[in-house]
Amino acid sequence: MAFAAKLLAHHRERTEAEKKKMLAAGILIALVDGNAGYANDRQKAADIVILLLAGHDTTAFQLSWVIADLAAAGAEHQAALRAKICSTGDDPFSCGAVRRAIRESMRLHNVAAGGSLRQIGRGFEMPPT
Repeated sequence: MAFAAKLLAHHRERTEAEKKKMLAAGILIALVDGNAGYANDRQKAADIVILLLAGHDTTAFQLSWVIADLAAAGAEHQAALRAKICSTGDDPFSCGAVRRAIRESMRLHNVAAGGSLRQIGRGFEMPPT
């Protein structure tokens, strides 16, 4: 929670113009800090932590599927994709083939379908708030 509190403090040091720009762009920290529905900063910090961890988990989950799908595609497809990436220069994401490969993997293995559910091996108690 201390990390999220530091993020909030850093965000609040920004100018009002910067904050408005971030809010308009849908930046997570600006959306949470600008939401009057929170009772206090502790609640804001808790949501920031949850959203950051959720974003990390789903990104890692999706990247794992992209890598697995590319591995399963075989050496011929991998070589063709590598050649297309090399022809684009320094930015592999400017390559349409890369974007299509990622989109296809996302279509096949949708993160939102609950594919990253976990089970804990023992009970636990939440600390009192």
